[in-house]
This record gives sequence, C-alpha cells and structure tokens, in this order.
Amino acid sequence: MKSIIHENGKSMSKNEKNTETVNAAEVQETVPVAGSQPILKPKLDVVFKMIFADPEGEGCLKSLISSIIGIPKEEITELTIENTELIPELVEDKFSRLDIKARVNGRKINIEIQVAYDKDYISRTIFYWAKLFTEGFKKGTSYSKLSGTISINILGFDWFECEEYWSHYQLIEKDRGDLLTDKVSFHYLELKKAAKEHGDSTLLQWLHLINAETEDDLMAAEALAQKTNVPEIQDGSGNTGRNSTYKNSQCG
Repeated sequence: MKSIIHENGKSMSKNEKNTETVNAAEVQETVPVAGSQPILKPKLDVVFKMIFADPEGEGCLKSLISSIIGIPKEEITELTIENTELIPELVEDKFSRLDIKARVNGRKINIEIQVAYDKDYISRTIFYWAKLFTEGFKKGTSYSKLSGTISINILGFDWFECEEYWSHYQLIEKDRGDLLTDKVSFHYLELKKAAKEHGDSTLLQWLHLINAETEDDLMAAEALAQKTNVPEIQDGSGNTGRNSTYKNSQCG
C-alpha cells in the first residue's frame, strides 16, 4: 500500500485533570535536558488526553482531525467526544479502551498514542477498528447504516520501511488500485520521522508539538503556530505541564 507524504469515557473536569496523578514511568519523562526547562511531554497518555480529549475545549481535537482527514475545520459541524470503552458482547470477550473516541460529521474516529514499541500493534489497531466499526449495530439494521470508521495512530517508534512520516491505508483492489469502500481508513503517523521534517503544515506542527521534549521545543512550536496562524497549537502547548505543573486547556 502506498505511503502518503504529506478511559472509561467519563469526562473529567479540569480540576480533576489537574490533580490526576502520573505513573512513575511518566514522571521520569520530565527529567530536564541541559539548558531547557522540563515539561510533561505531550506524547504521554495523560497529557495527550488533556490536550485533545477535553469536551470543553474541542478546538485542538478539531484542528488535529482536520489536518489528517482533510476536512476544513469550518466544515466539521459535528464533533462529539464519546465514552472510550468498547463494551464486549460476551463476558469472555476481550475488553477494550481507546485513547480518544469521537464522532465527526457522522464518521467514527479512534485516536491512539503509542510511545513504546509493540510488535502486535498493527493487529491491535485492526481489532480496535473492527470493534468500533460494529459497535452499537443492532439486529435488523441495514448494513448501509454502518458508519465510516477512521483509525488514527501516532507512534513514538518507526514501524514502516519508508522515509515518509505519514502512511494512509485503505481497502483497494490489488492490481487496479480501485477503492473498495471509503468506510475503512487507517492513518499511521511516526513521530521520529516527523521530527526530521521541516515545514509549516498544520499536521506537521501538531506532530512537532506532540513530540516536544523541552521548553525550547514548545516555544519553537508556538512561534511557528503564531506565524502560520494556528492558534489551537499555541493553546495546546499551554497544557503540557511546563515546569511539571498542569495548565488548564484553552482550546475552544
């Protein structure tokens, strides 16, 4: 396939988020780099959700999704952050919890941030996609009612043997390349590769922010966002826990 260049879902209040604890492994991620202030890195699960999963400030999530699926922000008329649990049909079935689960203009979207290498990650993304695609589908319902489902995966490790940081997979006919359906879509965004890219696309700016390691990285992301008029990235950086403290989200 062509590589393209280019929690319990209960909502937490901002106060609850500000007191949310970070596990030991995540705390170690705040070790400062020489000459720069430490931050709680946006790619840490808890910080990532503070930026993108706050129902009261959906601007950051809307901007990120827009930059990936190609819908202008102004045309996203429906954005709902939903319960992230995928309830199993049977007791013995596997329980699943997504990082961020949303509905955008009638389509289901799952966003996962995966920092540590997982040899089974692709199989996991297909499993999550399949569960989300069929979730809530009742007996007697027309198959035409199944919503298009998009899996967005942000990876802290290299997976694909290509130089491009963005790979988009859909179901196509092997020889002719005909698209079977637009209801199946997988996006994989590799942070290490994105870090080597220079550009001012909104998506690349988001990936640089998510991959920020230091205060200097955040300031550089903010400066470029101001220059290119992407206020959501400026706001999102305010939730990165500078000096190891959390800030309220300003995305709106």
